[in-house]
Amino acid sequence: MKKHKKLIISLIVTMLVIISGGIYIGYQYGPNFDFYLVPPTPKRDAMLAFNKISSTGIYTENQTQKNRMIEIRNDISNKHTYKEIYPLLKQALAIKGGKHSSLITPSEVKKEVSQYKAPTSSVKNNILYVHLPEFNGSSSQGKRYANTIYYKLTSKTYKGIIIDLRNNPGGDIGPMLAGISPVIPNGKLFEVVNAAKKTTSVTFQGSVTNNMGTKIDLGKVKKNHRNSCCGDTQSMDC
Repeated sequence: MKKHKKLIISLIVTMLVIISGGIYIGYQYGPNFDFYLVPPTPKRDAMLAFNKISSTGIYTENQTQKNRMIEIRNDISNKHTYKEIYPLLKQALAIKGGKHSSLITPSEVKKEVSQYKAPTSSVKNNILYVHLPEFNGSSSQGKRYANTIYYKLTSKTYKGIIIDLRNNPGGDIGPMLAGISPVIPNGKLFEVVNAAKKTTSVTFQGSVTNNMGTKIDLGKVKKNHRNSCCGDTQSMDC
């Protein structure tokens, strides 16, 4: 009887250790995969964002900027509201990402969703002209954005296709590339190299962009790489 009791106690202790370990791992590392056991405080949320900026930023800081990053980290640890923290994160982004990075707050996301811009297209002399505006909307808007151009590209055969990126400052490239996926070959698109010289390959398969942007799966995509060109200038030779 005593042996059974000791065995049960041992099993309970083991289970408690496993559960405690799982909770710790989930709390500590879950945010790296957008998983949170409990909603983070503004301070913890900001520190997670700061660490992400520091580790993935594409620029190496000079000594003055390194000192400023240390100051920003210390300042964040003394703040308690997002209103106080957002300006600090924007400064960190400016140092590590330059013009290629920006902070989009929840209120700004709502604004982007409410001001959604759909791609436009027109056909002249059997040449399809496509204008892709920037995109920072919701996932459902991303699917709609992609479908708007995708079905135009696949509805018929064109003599040529022009993709206009003028006045497009960027945003979520997933829906943009998914929309024009018929003219984008599968494989590696480009590489991103951060300040630590770590390289991440951004790849494309079907209509899905991997390692950057929202994944938009439009099913089996028939690729057509002929008679298309893209750019951000007013006149382009196809």
